[in-house]
Amino acid sequence: VEEILRTLKAPPFDKTPEVGLADIILKYQESFFVSLVFLIAFAFFVFKNTKERNLFHLLLSHMGEGVYGVDKSGRCVWVNKKAIELLGYEEKEIVGVNQHYLFHHHKVDGRVYGEADCPIFLSSKDGKSRSVNDWFVKKDGSFLPVSLTITSTSKNETIVVFRDISHEREVELKKEALQRELVAERDLFSSGPVVVITWLPSENWPVTYVSANVADLLGFTPSEMIDEHFVYAELIHPDDLSMVAAEVSAYMEAKQDAFEQS
Repeated sequence: VEEILRTLKAPPFDKTPEVGLADIILKYQESFFVSLVFLIAFAFFVFKNTKERNLFHLLLSHMGEGVYGVDKSGRCVWVNKKAIELLGYEEKEIVGVNQHYLFHHHKVDGRVYGEADCPIFLSSKDGKSRSVNDWFVKKDGSFLPVSLTITSTSKNETIVVFRDISHEREVELKKEALQRELVAERDLFSSGPVVVITWLPSENWPVTYVSANVADLLGFTPSEMIDEHFVYAELIHPDDLSMVAAEVSAYMEAKQDAFEQS
């Protein structure tokens, strides 16, 4: 019944509902992280009186991202609960203090992070919006990887929204470590008596990769072997070719990832 009344725009659905900025923020805060900071900046421009500002700060206190504002001198003028939780400080330790010197003063490699290079400082000076990955220094001295979105308001205030990306960073480090292991394994084979060859199980078995030591063992250069006209099957003795082809077909049909031949 409700759906029918809405479609017909019958009472009480004959009036356009009043939707405020607060409704927009609550609806989209989880899905549109980058856009959120622009909504926040817009809210500071729109909200004029104390009651509206208090409502807005109440909404910020329940957000899943850290949010704070800084003035032209870099001092933090307000901060939400999530930011306090992520940084490990108390609100009174942050508000009124230059945020760069409090938790953005060093890079993760130990070098001093000059304020002139700070994206938050730069946005406060040139009014440009920025989205970067960076690091904050928590109260206990540990580093917190964060995704930052920064913009300035018309009231000489810069809004910073940040998200903890520790999990994403951990996944990226694991990928990098795995890549290093693969490279190390290839280098190990390349300097030894074993040739690594990657080929496709299609017509003529085209080669897609071969280790650099192939010239020492087989007499071909890597570029010769990955040429489209090179036929990998010609490396196999004619008496063994049909047997190898049958084995490869059987292993593929069985979806076996690895097998050995000698």
